[in-house]
Amino acid sequence: MNEGDDPFKFATRMILASVVALVLLLLAAVVALGLLVGGAWAHSFYDAECCSSVDCEPIAADLVRVEGGDYVLPTGDRIPMDQARRSRDRDFHWCRKLNENPRPLIRLDGKLACFYAPQGDM
Repeated sequence: MNEGDDPFKFATRMILASVVALVLLLLAAVVALGLLVGGAWAHSFYDAECCSSVDCEPIAADLVRVEGGDYVLPTGDRIPMDQARRSRDRDFHWCRKLNENPRPLIRLDGKLACFYAPQGDM
């Protein structure tokens, strides 16, 4: 504060600067939270009987081949196109055990638990 400054104006500027800083901090927190929550909700369509959101993940489309009415995965597994579940985004998704290495596909009663394909590819 300069000697010629009015103490009231100085205090007002300090309060205004604090409010602006607080608003910017809150805005940054909201954006960060949105990114975290957005990532968590991104694949909330995984069915619980498959693997919930625990073991499912996207698989790059260039790793999935279509051959004779089946989707062929890089593991060699074949999924008939009519047995693939509908992906609610534009990606393929598969369920693999995330806590094992190598990461095997999850099987229920000897069949693949779940495989999701984009709607345009079904």
